[in-house]
Amino acid sequence: MAWGNGACRADGTWFENILTEFASHGFLVIANGVPGGSGQTSSDMLIEAVDWAVDANSDPGSRFRGRIDTSKIAVMGQSCGGLETMEVADDPRIDTTVMWNSGLMSRLDRWIQLPRLHAPIAYFVAGPDDIAYENAADDWDRLPAGLPAFSGNLGRRPLRNLRRAERRRIRPGRRELAEVAAQG
Repeated sequence: MAWGNGACRADGTWFENILTEFASHGFLVIANGVPGGSGQTSSDMLIEAVDWAVDANSDPGSRFRGRIDTSKIAVMGQSCGGLETMEVADDPRIDTTVMWNSGLMSRLDRWIQLPRLHAPIAYFVAGPDDIAYENAADDWDRLPAGLPAFSGNLGRRPLRNLRRAERRRIRPGRRELAEVAAQG
């Protein structure tokens, strides 16, 4: 799993708790940035993380050789990191896309990026008070027909337009959201 940080912050440990939760379920987790780092990240860093994992899996000298399931690659990001995630979600190696407190901000992005989605997507938001709630809800309404999607919402109302049978809504606590995402 490649992770894009909120604020596009280049600190690989900024989301240490949730990323450790994912890793505790057996996932390889690569976060943008170095531990305690500063500066900005880019969507290219997510692709670099995926490239590294694929290469490490096939490298005869790597301790990860044959231990990474490269057919199951997720990209996730929170807020600005979610925007970076969406920029790379059309990579054919991506098996799952997850947006945390995030949603596309411009109509042009929605018209270009949402139709290119090819793999299941999940949105996790904190209800109507979440600054990204409306953007996530608008994305949700515009997802391609038939695309498997999940909405996890800590707020009092679900994302709009939950009309597709394969979509579900949950209202657990924050730790439970991390566990749902890890087991999803």
